[in-house]
Amino acid sequence: MGTIKEITFDKEAAELLEKILRSGEKIGIACSGGADSMLLLHSLLQRFPDKKDCFTVMHFNHKVRPNAEIDENFVRKSCEKLDVKFISGKPKERIAKISESSLRSARIKFFEEAAKSEGIRAITQGHNADDVAETAIMRLSRGSGTDGMCAPRPVSRRNGIVFIRPLLNLRKSEIKKILSSADLKWREDESNEECEFLRNRVRNMAIPVMEKALKVSFQHGATRSRRLLQEDADFIGKVLGEELLRLNPGSYSQSGFSGFPRILKIGKLISENAALLRRAAQLFISLHGLSKSARSGATDSFIESIMESSEKPHYLDAGEYAISYNPSDRSLEIAEKRSLDSLSKAYSVPLVMGDNILPTGSLLRLREVDLSEEDFARLSKGENDDSSRAYISVSAASGKSKNTAFYARTRIAGDSYIPLGASSSRFVKDLFSSKKLPILKRKSNPLVCNYAGEILWSPSLPPSAKYSLLKSGMAIELTFVDKKDLF
Repeated sequence: MGTIKEITFDKEAAELLEKILRSGEKIGIACSGGADSMLLLHSLLQRFPDKKDCFTVMHFNHKVRPNAEIDENFVRKSCEKLDVKFISGKPKERIAKISESSLRSARIKFFEEAAKSEGIRAITQGHNADDVAETAIMRLSRGSGTDGMCAPRPVSRRNGIVFIRPLLNLRKSEIKKILSSADLKWREDESNEECEFLRNRVRNMAIPVMEKALKVSFQHGATRSRRLLQEDADFIGKVLGEELLRLNPGSYSQSGFSGFPRILKIGKLISENAALLRRAAQLFISLHGLSKSARSGATDSFIESIMESSEKPHYLDAGEYAISYNPSDRSLEIAEKRSLDSLSKAYSVPLVMGDNILPTGSLLRLREVDLSEEDFARLSKGENDDSSRAYISVSAASGKSKNTAFYARTRIAGDSYIPLGASSSRFVKDLFSSKKLPILKRKSNPLVCNYAGEILWSPSLPPSAKYSLLKSGMAIELTFVDKKDLF
């Protein structure tokens, strides 16, 4: 075996490799035995000869190909000759459906578990320019955006593990020439010539036709495009991160989300910029594990509807959950859809003086209070939070006992009343819209009525003008506490 010629690693990948090795931390080398991973192995050992103890070669045997055992044995013996640590893994159970996705998931799971058990800081992979070109075509066919078209990146992170890909600028043909000139062996995956999987069809059928038609190296162009798109994506991501950090200091940090916030504030800049809004929505959806439930078409429509009118509430179906855009505070909110459905169920329940738990789980408190002149003056100036509290005249009881005079119910089509400050009747639906209430609140906020059937108040709306306070003295205080704020 000879010495391989010096290879120019991707700059970002090289800088991180050197930083990790200087700190004395361990690095894994994902090695299938193929040309790209064998060049990666030899070039790393040659580039960092005094750091051999920091490297661990990681091989995963999928147990699905006839030559899988031969490949594993080849990598093991190569590591013995090179005097570098070798570990291998195999599926813990039979892979039910063989696909690119299932094989990759099993392999990545092994890498992550082995990295944690071995104390490995980062894992290097032999992805090359051919992989970049193949991925570009596959991502285009799926309608990927800028972030998707950046793959594979020189550096990426998953579940606390860093993946580094130094060979992205080299074509597969170049890799094989370098190995051959140094008389270094590798294993050919016999399944690469088959066209069962999409990547193989792209590699064996699509790219040769494109290169023949274009008369240029598609890999070279794809590699440059990937780099330029990453520059754009990184800048947009930086702006988004800074804005989310400013708006959500308790639930978002420079390292990402802390926990699983139910509400994510996105503000004016994000809600009115499609590039930022899409990423914020996708981050929020992904955080709650809903990427597969929120269909791309539905997500596109959700983004487009917000862009058309960020002053109105909008809704995204995400399987068992719902994502809503709340214009009142420009935020995204998640809720279980069964909870949303339960909020739509009609109810009508009597209210007594004191605490009342509604069928939605929220609390509605009725109290008779004696308002001072100072309190009345404050209310007259509009210094009251209609979203949680209202004051009405005791005359609203219509001569009944206060313990039997009121009830709460869900909204029905055609509900209307004259709100304080208006001179004519308004539909409740329109009042909710003007307040920019999110869908969840429209469905859950109760209407407080008297037994004459008159609407007295609904949280977030002004109380009834008919029963407004004319002076200080006795009044009925209505207080609403949302279920989420009770515990």
